Amino acid sequence: MDKKKINYWPYAIVASIFLMIVAITYTVKVAFDNPVQMDDFYFSEYHNVDDKINDILALQKKFDAKYSVVLDGKDFVQGTNAIRLQILDKKSQTPIKDAKIQLKITRPNTLKYDLELKPLSLKDGYYIFKPFQLKKPGRWQVLTKVKVGDLVGFQKIEVNATKQG
Repeated sequence: MDKKKINYWPYAIVASIFLMIVAITYTVKVAFDNPVQMDDFYFSEYHNVDDKINDILALQKKFDAKYSVVLDGKDFVQGTNAIRLQILDKKSQTPIKDAKIQLKITRPNTLKYDLELKPLSLKDGYYIFKPFQLKKPGRWQVLTKVKVGDLVGFQKIEVNATKQG
């Protein structure tokens, strides 16, 4: 008796095409569930930063040569925290009292927990910010944009928030 041989190649080709479609669909679903978060270190849109990065870096260099930014309150806890910021003239070590400050507390890789803080007052050379709540322990960043006259400086400080209690 002659048995007809079955050719499995067409089945393998159809199965591999089906598996590729499933893999592509899964990849697209994962990409939509986890969107790219834009880095806002310079407190501006990516395209604006890209267009003006040379000017931004030149101003940063001049700012760093003239001023230093001192953050008081680097130890965060899950719960209520406070932060103070001091801008010092590097030559005289005197506090700057007319700086315009933007401050953002953020977690790396997500914008979900961002907190933007504005200075409430100036006391003993420190800019005092209102107390804020951190909902999660772990890695956080303090982003600052400080403008003194025509100079602008940016700073990113990594902090770790520990569980309270």
